[in-house]
Amino acid sequence: MKYAVTYNYPVFEDHRSKLTVESEKSTVSEVTRGQFQEFDPVQGTMQPIQTLFLDAVEGGGSDRTFVEAGSFVKRTGGGNYEPISGS
Repeated sequence: MKYAVTYNYPVFEDHRSKLTVESEKSTVSEVTRGQFQEFDPVQGTMQPIQTLFLDAVEGGGSDRTFVEAGSFVKRTGGGNYEPISGS
């Protein structure tokens, strides 16, 4: 008795990936040398590099406010910070 095994797999099919683009959505132009600029919109959550928690050793009031909550500050050296103008 003879048996034949057949597979439904096309042997000569082209398996390369293809992309079809409508002609009105493509642009053909001359190649030039220059700076390549690309914008990728990315969504994420920003976290601070360092967080400082301040605790009061003694209770009391403050007589001076250096910056308001939510203000942008810059480091001036020696561990000091100052507010950035316009924020």
